Amino acid sequence: MRSSTFDPIHIFSENAVQAFDRGAGRALIGGRNPHLGNLLLAERNIYYLQILYGMLLLRRAQNLEPLYEDLYDSVRQAQSLVEGKDYDLDHFRADLDQLTAWGLTNSRIEKERIRGYRDNRKRKFRYSLTEEASAFLNWLEERLHEDLEERGADARNQLEDAVHSLKDLLRYLRAFRPDQGGEEEARRVTYHLLKVEEITNAIHVNLSDFNARLLGFITRSYNHRELKDIIVELETYLQDFLRKMGSLNQEVMPLLETLNKDKYMTRIAAALEIMEEERKRAPHFLRRNRQNPGHRNIPRDLLAFHRQGGLLDQLCGRIHESAFMVVRKMYAYLRELERKSHRIEDIRDRLTELVQCNEDMVPRDFFQELISPVLMRADPHHWNDHEKADPPRPRKYYQREEDRPKNYLRDKREGLKPANSMEMQRMLELDDWLRGRVFRDRNRKISQGAFSGYEDFARLIRLAKSGYLNGGRRLARIGYRLDTESDEISLTLEERTLRFRDMRIEDLK
Repeated sequence: MRSSTFDPIHIFSENAVQAFDRGAGRALIGGRNPHLGNLLLAERNIYYLQILYGMLLLRRAQNLEPLYEDLYDSVRQAQSLVEGKDYDLDHFRADLDQLTAWGLTNSRIEKERIRGYRDNRKRKFRYSLTEEASAFLNWLEERLHEDLEERGADARNQLEDAVHSLKDLLRYLRAFRPDQGGEEEARRVTYHLLKVEEITNAIHVNLSDFNARLLGFITRSYNHRELKDIIVELETYLQDFLRKMGSLNQEVMPLLETLNKDKYMTRIAAALEIMEEERKRAPHFLRRNRQNPGHRNIPRDLLAFHRQGGLLDQLCGRIHESAFMVVRKMYAYLRELERKSHRIEDIRDRLTELVQCNEDMVPRDFFQELISPVLMRADPHHWNDHEKADPPRPRKYYQREEDRPKNYLRDKREGLKPANSMEMQRMLELDDWLRGRVFRDRNRKISQGAFSGYEDFARLIRLAKSGYLNGGRRLARIGYRLDTESDEISLTLEERTLRFRDMRIEDLK
């Protein structure tokens, strides 16, 4: 496999596709703990997860490293409800040791609680969550919140936040003077610039998810009463949503055009340089910003996203088309439900009338009208109760003479010799060549043969394949065996050279 060098930070830049092609996607799992998957797949996954989540709750209550017994007391009641039996210390010790072995928890000795040099009790240990486990638990909380709250963030609110952040950014840029230091203003400029970019990326993701949710309405099953309300809500919401997105985008465009002026672009570059120098002075406390290689292109990227016909307009257009398809599909489904519902109601009314008839009454016309929609009158002849229609005539069959199929292959002419397969014919030709070029004595080497033309190279290769492959069975059919010599020879014919180990041919006949 060909390896390539890459900087993982480029996957967060505008060249993310090129970085992915160079293998930067591997960095997404390069520093992750692989045992996080075991946490979900293990047989005691609920017990493991509740211990970790209990530690997270204690951490949020400012208990960063709970003692062994304190952690057990905090999770004991929840663990006992999993299978309806008491959760003892033996199971807790085994579960906690497994989490520590996976690298999801850390443990250290509380020196103040040691009673002697042989003291190895569990009670003297303090436990803490690793950063991987904490981030994974936070992700699980977010997923649960999204399951309970199906509606995502509103892109209109996000676009309003972008407007406010752009106004603050321009205000700080007007007050920023690179020649006078201005580290505080540079920090604010960088913060609002990255915030606008983050909001824009969130709008992109949110609109894409919203479009996917709209298309998901097509495959769902609905109650016909609920369906009418959904259609009304969908039409009203989308009209207000798209109208508000358009008006907010008109507010954003003048701000972005101002931001892309040369003087503000120069100040943004100066602010980024100041913040990079500050980060280098304290690399352990200031994390390197994402998309660092493309910070100076953020204003141009934002303008391309919000301009007329840009990505924002394309996303809104997709949402409009998807909503139109969903509403049309729902209306068709609703009409079909109403048609079936009316048909069932009509049959129910007719059956009610039938029950109310007298016992001696035979309602022929009623039955005829009841089942008439499912009948098909396809007889072209006139008939009634007194006059019968002519019976159908039998079909007339025309017998056709069967033509003999033409044989396009010529008849084989019988010869005096027995028929040979193509493989056997090639071997016989090889036998004639050996007798004419190589084989004269009892044992003969290839190097002592007499060769004249380039076609002898092909016969030498066929000889080697027949004598070496499959135990030399094909060469044995014509009565020869091939052995390899240690000497390497070089055969030149018609300005072409073939190098191979010398071969000895033995006649078995």
